[in-house]
Amino acid sequence: MLPEIGLLYDIVGAILVTRAVAFTADKILAAQAGTYWGGNIALFAALEEQRHDGRFGLAFLLSGFILQFLGALGINSPVWIEYAIAGGIPVGLVAYAMMRGRLQATRKERFRKIVIDRIVPNDSQVKP
Repeated sequence: MLPEIGLLYDIVGAILVTRAVAFTADKILAAQAGTYWGGNIALFAALEEQRHDGRFGLAFLLSGFILQFLGALGINSPVWIEYAIAGGIPVGLVAYAMMRGRLQATRKERFRKIVIDRIVPNDSQVKP
């Protein structure tokens, strides 16, 4: 049963890796393509989401490949362990959703710190 669980992990990982690129709406793509003074927050958000999706997707893919490899080696485990491993999929998706929500909630502050503060000096950076 490990190869089947591994395949489920791989499917979830592949969906997460492609989500930010393949399922982006035209309106969002147009905002990302624009140029704005001080930075493009739509592009920043897209790149940040791609990185987030890629990290979680890669973790799922690697887990799936390892599970399939273990199954190919003929390693058997008790059923309760296999159910616990399969339970990692919803747990991982909940963690993914929570981190995604955290990214969205704090995006403007991070954008300001990373992009705007480098372009526009604040009062403490200006010397008389």
